[in-house]
Amino acid sequence: MATARTPTSVTGTWIHSGFTLLEVLVTVLLIGIIASFAVLSIRGNDPAERVEREAQRLFARLELSQQEAILRGEQRGIYFTSTGYAFLLLNREGDWGIPIDTDLPQSYELPQDVQLSLIVEDRPVEFAQQRSSLEPQVLLLSTGEATPFSVSLGTVSAPNSITLSGDLTGHLQWGAAQ
Repeated sequence: MATARTPTSVTGTWIHSGFTLLEVLVTVLLIGIIASFAVLSIRGNDPAERVEREAQRLFARLELSQQEAILRGEQRGIYFTSTGYAFLLLNREGDWGIPIDTDLPQSYELPQDVQLSLIVEDRPVEFAQQRSSLEPQVLLLSTGEATPFSVSLGTVSAPNSITLSGDLTGHLQWGAAQ
């Protein structure tokens, strides 16, 4: 015996179970967007990616500090160690110190596996022989000029390192080390 469909209300609409194609597509789209954000937010543990990220960070900070020196008419410098670096400002008394007029952190410690090496004016810098005072190895002058330098960032496990360099005219560049 066949059952007859009966209306569910006075208007005579019928009950249909299931989802429309539009509802399924919207749900799939939302899941895709959420998944892509999740994938993009996960930081890679690849040593080469970490080195590149640190090199980009240092390069951006170098450019910013150089531009601030020119715009404000200040003498700035960078003090490098084997584990990080600090941006310095020459005050009116002739002493180097950490600038306090910015929201950016002025000193930065590299991740443990990232190594830094520095060449200033074609001479390698030995970090173990440095003095305890904060005197920069690299100067960024208000005229736009800079101390010629080359900073290499790498890890023991990553075969290629990234080198950031600056010349006497203050031109900064970066790329894979040869």
